[in-house]
Amino acid sequence: GDAIGIDTSPLAIHYAKARGVRHLVQGSINAMPFPSATFDCVLALDVIEHVDDDLGILTQLHEVVKPGGHLIVTVPAFQMLWSEHDVINLHKRRYRASGLRRLIEEAGFAIERVTYCNTMLTLPVFVTRKAKNLLRAFKHYRNIEPDPLESDLTDYPRAINTALYWLLKGESRLMRHMNFPFGVSILAIARRPPLETSHALAADSPNWTALRGASYSTRPSAVSIRITGVGCTCAPPNASVP
Repeated sequence: GDAIGIDTSPLAIHYAKARGVRHLVQGSINAMPFPSATFDCVLALDVIEHVDDDLGILTQLHEVVKPGGHLIVTVPAFQMLWSEHDVINLHKRRYRASGLRRLIEEAGFAIERVTYCNTMLTLPVFVTRKAKNLLRAFKHYRNIEPDPLESDLTDYPRAINTALYWLLKGESRLMRHMNFPFGVSILAIARRPPLETSHALAADSPNWTALRGASYSTRPSAVSIRITGVGCTCAPPNASVP
């Protein structure tokens, strides 16, 4: 199947094209240029924490996913991990698994799985960010000019990158068999209920108003969409869901 990418940034589109991504659209997740029930799978990877109305965005994603299709979402976890990394990346919030679950269900999806991830990084991230926050607060208290805000993203020595790679690879294997109770991020997998299921819902259900009088083909589509940054990208319709 085909994959479609969307991003608001012309620079991001340029880099994606340079890496061989063919189907790209410059646009915004706030006003996606796609008709209803277009995609088999939508991936919103570290996206909804950037917008004020996260429920509104999830409701829009529900609209473009086909009945029976999937939504895969990742978000940063735990407000206690808030740091200058979130500020510089224009995050509005961090999440708990229970809150993300409720939000996705309120948008009309049925949850299949919610788990924390990047669990192995939780302790070092917590210690590092708390130390930075305390240092910044101390400098503010002493009227010392603080260092410029900076992201956690930086170049690390190859040895550290290799160690992190194998650490997270091991975590991904464990994740096939279990959910994690904490982590730096949250992964959610949800499904838009099939059309026939929607008929059993109350006629005044706000999540299904858009389905009344609609006609959908049951033939699998050739395309699905993935959202990245504050735009979107797509995954093949037959891609396996973990």
